[in-house]
Amino acid sequence: MLFMVLPVSIQLFQAKLGSQSKLWKCTALSLGIFCLVLLATAGFLAAQVTQQQGVSTSPFPNPSPNTINDAGCDRAPCPGDWIGFRNSCYFFSNDRKNWGDSKSACAAQNSSLLWIDNQEEQVFLAFFSLYAWIGLSHNEPGNSWKWEDGTDFSNHQLTLIKIQTEGNCVFRSARYDYEGNCEDLKFFVCKWRTHS
Repeated sequence: MLFMVLPVSIQLFQAKLGSQSKLWKCTALSLGIFCLVLLATAGFLAAQVTQQQGVSTSPFPNPSPNTINDAGCDRAPCPGDWIGFRNSCYFFSNDRKNWGDSKSACAAQNSSLLWIDNQEEQVFLAFFSLYAWIGLSHNEPGNSWKWEDGTDFSNHQLTLIKIQTEGNCVFRSARYDYEGNCEDLKFFVCKWRTHS
């Protein structure tokens, strides 16, 4: 009797398993289609947002006029694509130039390559992903470092890291400042003071 019940039990189990297998296949297919629709919708929305905001190849942010003001800082009245912080305006370039051409590009906008006034300004600049020329250089190795306006560099302002033997110009990352070859192509930061 046991041998007769066993084949019947196996047949019932296989029939039950077959109906569950069909149910799982339908469920998996439905979930797969739902995920594809969800992925397509997310892709479409991302494309719409990117198209509305514009795409920039620059590593610098594309700030809104209220970027700094929302942080509770005294915002300087700056032109469209400049960022205001305290009494200064900053321009973050979208193109790479050598140090001399960067200096000229800033001068053409009635500004200078970035100079650092104080620790507060360094904290502000640390929010930006830079690797950009600033207005610190020297003519010959061994000469003192000078800001573009001719004032002497102070070790209290920045800590310079030497990475090249022929570095007469300085570029900045988010947190550090490096000696570099003035002919290298880098982004640059211009600065002008709105009032004292």
